[in-house]
Parts: sequence; structure tokens; C-alpha cells
Amino acid sequence: MENFIVNGGIFNIEAGSLLQGTGTVTVNPGAALGFWSVTAANVTRPIVLNGGTLGDPTNTGAAQAINSPVSVTGALRPNFTAVSGNQTNLAGVISESAFTGGGFDKRGAGLLAFSNVANSFSAPITVRAGTLRGIFGTALPAGGVSPGAPLTTTDTPLGTNQNITLAGGTLSLLVNMANDNTQQVWRNPLNITVDQAPGGMAFDRLSNTAQVDKMLQINSLTIAPASAANQYAIGQNQFTFTQGSTHRLEIPSLTINNDTLLNLGDFHVSGTITSAGKNSIVHSGGNTIQFLSTSAMEHNALFNVG
Repeated sequence: MENFIVNGGIFNIEAGSLLQGTGTVTVNPGAALGFWSVTAANVTRPIVLNGGTLGDPTNTGAAQAINSPVSVTGALRPNFTAVSGNQTNLAGVISESAFTGGGFDKRGAGLLAFSNVANSFSAPITVRAGTLRGIFGTALPAGGVSPGAPLTTTDTPLGTNQNITLAGGTLSLLVNMANDNTQQVWRNPLNITVDQAPGGMAFDRLSNTAQVDKMLQINSLTIAPASAANQYAIGQNQFTFTQGSTHRLEIPSLTINNDTLLNLGDFHVSGTITSAGKNSIVHSGGNTIQFLSTSAMEHNALFNVG
């Protein structure tokens, strides 16, 4: 099959179908290339995403993986979508070529994963619905226990831009660390902004069975202010952290622009809290919140409601 172009509607590749060979599939604005219960080895043909939609738009009946490399191009933001709670895993390299669209959007209420450790795109990601999962396939080494330096990784499943916006969705991170209860710290220098709607993160082991009590250290968490840019939304003042296997979240820099709810997880605030309006923090969900720094903390009050 030669190159072909999807200009409108949904072109769906379903279980048992093959999308292979050296030609390309180009997905233009207003069109979607979807997959339903496919096998990774069956889908390898290169995909050019030019402002269209890619992923699971039709509610896949089973977890699936797509091995095709994806090159994002053009002047419009592409949509990466998943409707089903069954994971759709984009396992091929995701890159950019002459892309000026400003960012990628994850849409749909389902679970979409980026898993290639060599993804090279530099566009920031906005998670607008459902869950975007970053699978860090290279296991982290021993070490990383305080007061030693945190562990790091060279895997880039979420691309090379560290800025991720949660606008109604959840960012999930999976990685294997020591398969025990060693209290390791993994530094993933993400700058997380919650904007337009409540957002969340999740952190767990990838395939280990005894990995517990690990810490994810991001770079910063910002609760965006109401502004003309977000239609003066205030719903972004809620952030939920879901911790698998008693893993925890460390926040070295927290900026709040509204009274803010930190929900569910164990939160370790290890640096500055910036709040020009001297807003308050509410912690709920039955776990702990700790303040581990002598840096400035500008919030007004903390309400721990269990």
C-alpha cells in the first residue's frame, strides 16, 4: 500500500487488521486514526499527525499497543485520545517535524500511554480528560536514599519539555525502582500546572511486585489563577495525588493562586509556598501532609480534614 491520507471522519484499524509497510498514514485536521483491540506487531506503518486525532476514539474492547512511529507536524495542536479504560499504548517513537502548534492535547475519558523511552518531541502536554500515562521502561538503580542525591532517568516517554498542564485530567507515572521498601527518591523535574479544572497525578511501580514506600520528587506544582486566558475559571484549585504501593509525592516549590485542596495522597512540601493572596490549603483523603523546609511559606492557613 502506498501513502494514504485521512482527511475526515474516523479511519479505524481493528483487531486482526494489519497496518504495516513503509508508506505513511497522514492524519489531517478534522480526521482521526483510531485503533480497536490491535496487536502491537500488526501496526508498524509510520504515522504523520498533522492536526488530527490519534489513539482510541471508539472505546477499544481490550488493552492494545501500537508500534508505529508518530511524527507530529503542522500548525495545529493534535489530539491524542483514549475513550476506554483499557490502556492504549503508543509504543513507537513520537517526534516532531516542522511543528508549530504549541503543544499536544490528551482528550477522552480513557487511558492513553506514551511508553517509548526515546520520544523526542519538545511540545508541552495538556491533559484535558482521562489519564495520560508515562511509562518509564528503564529500571532505576540502587541508591537515591536521603541524604544522598535522588535518582534520575534519561527516559523521555513524555518528551523533552518538562511543562505539563492538567486541565481536567490525570498524569500517571510508572517506573520500577528497588523491589523492596527502601525509601528511594526519584526526581522527575516536571513543572505541573493545574488550570481550568481539577487535575491529578498518580505514581506506582511498573512491574515489580514488592516495590513500596518510594518518593516522586517533581520540580514544581502551580495552581493557576483565574484569568481571561482560562475564562476566569476557579475549578483548578483541586489537585489529587493517587499513590500506588504507598508511594508519595514531594513538591519542592508550590504556588497557589486560590484556596487549594490537596486531596488523597501523602504530600511532602519541601520548599517554598508562594501565595500572593495568602490563600489557604485544605488537605483531605486520610493521608499525611508534611512541611519540610524553613523557606518562605506564604499560605494563610492549613486545614487538615482527614
